Amino acid sequence: MVQRLTYIDLPARYTLAIMSFLGFVMIYALRVNLSMAIVIMVNNSANGSTNNQFNWTSTEQGWILSAFFYGYTITQIPGGLLAARYGGKTVLGLGVVITATLTLLTPLAARINFGALIGLRILEGLFEGVTFPTMHAMWGKWAPPAERSTLATITYAGPIVGMVVSFPLSALLCVYGFAGGWPSVFYTSGILGIIWYIFWLILIFDSPANHPRISKAERDYIESGIPDADKMVPPVPIPWFQIFTSRAVWAIIVCFVCYGWGGYIMLTCIPSYLHDTLGLSFGNNLIENGIFSSIPYIGYAVVTIVSGQVADLLRKRGISTKNVRKGMTVSGMSIFLIYSNSDSHNNYFCVNVYKNSKISQSVGKLTSDKIANHACCSIIL
Repeated sequence: MVQRLTYIDLPARYTLAIMSFLGFVMIYALRVNLSMAIVIMVNNSANGSTNNQFNWTSTEQGWILSAFFYGYTITQIPGGLLAARYGGKTVLGLGVVITATLTLLTPLAARINFGALIGLRILEGLFEGVTFPTMHAMWGKWAPPAERSTLATITYAGPIVGMVVSFPLSALLCVYGFAGGWPSVFYTSGILGIIWYIFWLILIFDSPANHPRISKAERDYIESGIPDADKMVPPVPIPWFQIFTSRAVWAIIVCFVCYGWGGYIMLTCIPSYLHDTLGLSFGNNLIENGIFSSIPYIGYAVVTIVSGQVADLLRKRGISTKNVRKGMTVSGMSIFLIYSNSDSHNNYFCVNVYKNSKISQSVGKLTSDKIANHACCSIIL
């Protein structure tokens, strides 16, 4: 039976859900802050912004914006292994606080030279790469089966909220912030990340068994649903050969590579595109840039929730998971047909295409029936 929540006595598992939600808001704020700030850091004669501090070429800007993901890719699989050995609280907390501390050094690194900033961003990616697999491991000990979807939904709403909030907030700080504007973007997000870490240390524990303030009723409730959460059990052999020779697995990997390529290009480059190509560059226009950059993720959040409900409804009506998956994927991509005869030079048209590209990415993700007993998230992501 699901325990009833009260304002006064919030169960420990929901404290974890809220803190992890806020943590992922911070993780994405730390990830995308440079995407917004770089539009005012760099000179761009095409838009008349020649008084900015750095003279990086578009190629150099691309290296700077992509450097984070070189580090991020490396620590995806090790993140889960580290969490199993040292505990999710430690690994995830250090991943965020070290990234936040490095973020505070971003203005200094940028002023040293182009290479220093690239190196810093790679390090940020290395430490942030452990966060998602570590959170999966923590919920393996904290989430009762009856509440697993609810708790995970709270946590993983954090990235979307982080993107929705970070773009306009970063734009505001670039225009009105302290320390010359754009540096305040990094100082603010870095300080907030460190503050979050302090609360994480105080409030969060690796499992119900070592939480000093959890009620006995809640601990018994969680452990009755996850009987081996705090016991050393023999690891289940992972069928690597069967995994990597499965056509379904390779289809999913290819889909997620394409999804990640398109999604992360948009995440990192859309503010620069709106600035360089559409001219949303100064003052209120920069704030408008931040708002436009965040709008797609509002649609992404809404359609992610709705598409999941629609998918469940279709399957309850007898439509196979295979057909639901294919239908929703095709419907997502077909959204772009709306604009096939539109004027691509119109600013609002371009933003709408970007918005709908995020909406289309939020459907067709019905892959949980593949390799259900083995954690392949790190491979796919």
